[in-house]
Amino acid sequence: MKRMILFLFLFVILAACAEEEKGNEDVTIKPIELTDREKKLVSATGISYTKYFEMNGSLGEGEDLVTTFTYYKDGEFLKGGSKMFGALKTTYEDDLLSFAMLKDEELAHLYMGDGNGLGGSKATIPEDLGMSTYGGLSEKHTLVKGEEAYVAYWVASGDNSISSGGMGDPTKLPEVIKEEDFAIVMSVEIKDKEDINH
Repeated sequence: MKRMILFLFLFVILAACAEEEKGNEDVTIKPIELTDREKKLVSATGISYTKYFEMNGSLGEGEDLVTTFTYYKDGEFLKGGSKMFGALKTTYEDDLLSFAMLKDEELAHLYMGDGNGLGGSKATIPEDLGMSTYGGLSEKHTLVKGEEAYVAYWVASGDNSISSGGMGDPTKLPEVIKEEDFAIVMSVEIKDKEDINH
């Protein structure tokens, strides 16, 4: 009887350890294609660039989902922009994550939204830019704690041409960012709450 109790005790401890180690290994993000009707509704808002994603999975204990805007000039890191964190939910079931940008002559009005709300930021756009394009994640990706995943971007060029490069590996900065004059990149990352710089 003592052996059976000891076995059950060890089984419960091992199961708990395995669950703790599992953490966020199943948190996924994938792009969502809008229907024609949804595209019309979005275009009626005046927002030029939008990307929508679906999240599934669970964060581990003490973890948070961090969404960040980062800026690049001439292919080099310029500065980190706004950051959204403090997830009220730790389990995602077809939850939405979005990136949107409304551009005027001088500013980019940036928005990122999830099930917890909508965050916004503004970025000054260099004057000499002409052509621009945007892109994003094209297939499902599993997030790994401590590994930034680039999910959407907007790039602009002062020339009369612009690269149409895709995302490639979402854990690596897209090549198109390094090739153009100015870029805004949205990334997501799972981090321990204690490691998030406010």
